[in-house]
Amino acid sequence: MNDADLPHLVIGACMNVHRALGPGLLRDAYDECLAIELREMEFDFKRNLPLQFDYHGRRVKTGAYLDFVIGGVLLFSAWQLLVRIHVEQAARLPRVPVALATGAALGLLSGLTGTGGGIFLTPLLLLMGWATPKTAAAVSALFILMNSTTGLIGNVVSTGRFPDFALPLLLAAGVGGLAGAHFGSHRASSRAIKALLAAVLVVAGIKLLLF
Repeated sequence: MNDADLPHLVIGACMNVHRALGPGLLRDAYDECLAIELREMEFDFKRNLPLQFDYHGRRVKTGAYLDFVIGGVLLFSAWQLLVRIHVEQAARLPRVPVALATGAALGLLSGLTGTGGGIFLTPLLLLMGWATPKTAAAVSALFILMNSTTGLIGNVVSTGRFPDFALPLLLAAGVGGLAGAHFGSHRASSRAIKALLAAVLVVAGIKLLLF
């Protein structure tokens, strides 16, 4: 196995767990079953590592875990969006190296947390002033499409079959996406988009904190 195969194998293991258990269980159940899948594939991995960092040359160990920290960041982002809901500003594009580094980091973050990358990208674009609300929504949709397509391809390559439940989800997502795109581009104001995004961030943040 080479490094290029690793993401596909891990995604395939995740899909195996979801196919066997289905939705509705607590996160611990999925964690345990995924660990079994990875052990059967003879993966060397570590679970539930606490957040650690260096401060003034000394190692700091905390009881916080990555999901807890990211959940807090999402709630903070929601609050910032609501505080700035009436602020309108011209977008200033980031430099290409910054955009590339940001995209790579968000892709990794979404893979680690199991949360769509758009949930991180959209508030970042708005809070950094890199895009207007409508432009941020369009860019995030493309970002999510790329992430989702990569994950689906990885699953098909690793399992040799197309997931049975994927087609209905794709059709429903397509219809919902078209409706949302029409509403966002023709009817919703920038304030409404910010408010909706803040609500989504609150839900995602609470999910990461509590489940």
